[in-house]
Amino acid sequence: MDYIMAVTVIVLIVGLCVMVYSFFMKDEPIQTATSNDADKAMEELNNLSRDVFTEFDEKYKELLFLYEMLDSKKNDSRKEVREAAKKAETKLSAFVNPKLKDILELKGKGMTVNQIAKTLNMGQGEVQLIMNLGRNR
Repeated sequence: MDYIMAVTVIVLIVGLCVMVYSFFMKDEPIQTATSNDADKAMEELNNLSRDVFTEFDEKYKELLFLYEMLDSKKNDSRKEVREAAKKAETKLSAFVNPKLKDILELKGKGMTVNQIAKTLNMGQGEVQLIMNLGRNR
């Protein structure tokens, strides 16, 4: 869509240039071009338009490549930020409540709240409270 719009703009600009040229040159006598001159001019115009289309196509592909590269970098950055946030959250949680780390390790091993409480010499309610507070961080 952008490609077509760019070509349309170029055609309009060329048309506008022709109009301006004819406006300023109306006092000069108009010379008729021969068939060969017209064919040569048409061929030059075709070559120019082909070159313009080719260059637009190359620039369009380059922009798509750059966009995909930036999008990839953005996704990688988001992933890195999430990982860093998780690490920071874990460190902060362990710093705020040192028992949380032990509780989460035991929970990760598949132990129940009752088993964790007995292992750490704590009450079940305290274990549950610390786990809930750790989840909310």
